[in-house]
Amino acid sequence: MSLAALALAAAVQWLPVGAKQSLVCELHQAQQCIAQLPSELRQAFYQAEPDFPESLGMRQAVSYVFDHPELVGVVLLANPHQNQRFSQFLHSGWHNYQVENEAQLVRLHELGHLHAQAIPEQWLPLPEQISTHDWQAKRYRQEVYADLYLAWKMAAIEASWSSIQAQINRRNLAMMSRKRDLTHWTVPYLALVVEQFTAQQVASWPYDQFVQKVMQSAAPLQGLQLNELAFLFRAEFSGKTPKQSNQYLSWRRKEFGEYVAPTITALMGASAANQWLARRRFI
Repeated sequence: MSLAALALAAAVQWLPVGAKQSLVCELHQAQQCIAQLPSELRQAFYQAEPDFPESLGMRQAVSYVFDHPELVGVVLLANPHQNQRFSQFLHSGWHNYQVENEAQLVRLHELGHLHAQAIPEQWLPLPEQISTHDWQAKRYRQEVYADLYLAWKMAAIEASWSSIQAQINRRNLAMMSRKRDLTHWTVPYLALVVEQFTAQQVASWPYDQFVQKVMQSAAPLQGLQLNELAFLFRAEFSGKTPKQSNQYLSWRRKEFGEYVAPTITALMGASAANQWLARRRFI
């Protein structure tokens, strides 16, 4: 076997997803990875992704889902993964945050997109439109299911919620940045998991049963609610000083505080975080 063939074999992994198969590859072998697909599926892929692999840009992970009787999709992952470093200005200074096992979180989330295809959409009712945001209910639903797969896997691996708290922080910090994307903000569901379930419980259930239990415990998200939470992210974190007073959307501030408090604590420490949250009337 040639060195190139050996390198490709090392960078490609076939994994079962239910009754189907998935292909997991390293990003630097993206084109060679797609070449492993059956010809009709490969042709359909390039029709749907005409700019591939240039369209990957600087991403470190991406998943593609297929409508195929044998293959559910492809996951491409950077190797090595460069841990993202977050910097957030709060009160009077910059605070940094970094997740050490981010590569594992990213890998499991992307695999979650493939496993999520078996979860019924109707389990997570969502508003189809939100007036002031680029919102896609179907996309948000898949992000939630994928992050719940991550939680389900980490429950068995760690028997704790430390990595899920790290994922909550990643989602919150992304919303605090200028590139905020509401369709990736899965915190309402991850926070519910941490609050209402133990890792030992979750590890004992099949993935689909776990998702169903979460959805049965969750209050449906409303369009106005999501709008107002997104407004608060923008008002609080768009610059070095909040754009609105601590009375802005007063009826939504406590809920917002419950979602962001763990992340503020991770950034500032418990004492300073409590002072900031109280000053901004989030507690």
